[in-house]
Amino acid sequence: TKFDASVDIDVSLGVDPRKANQMVRGIATLPHGTGKTVRVLVLCTPDKEEEAKAAGADFVGLDEYVAKIEGGWTDVDIIITTPACMAKVGKLGRVLGPRNLMPNPKSGTVTNEVG
Repeated sequence: TKFDASVDIDVSLGVDPRKANQMVRGIATLPHGTGKTVRVLVLCTPDKEEEAKAAGADFVGLDEYVAKIEGGWTDVDIIITTPACMAKVGKLGRVLGPRNLMPNPKSGTVTNEVG
């Protein structure tokens, strides 16, 4: 069908969003997904590449993908990296930041467990 289904939920939590310690954030995983395939890029050292490929990452590497991203390539949905690689990935903030692709520890995209 051409009908795009959506759901709106309003929940009264009684918190003040202006206070930093009362921020509310969350995600909901739909039981059947959204139908969109997610393309994952893992920026890691060569010793972790095999682990990332085994976990199902679409693109795995470091220097070649850093160069591609500096050139404007952002054909991925999620970027996962290790803390050791953040020095190189940090330089890409100007490209990745506006697209919400920049990895950060709070969202779980900077981790030693790339698998």
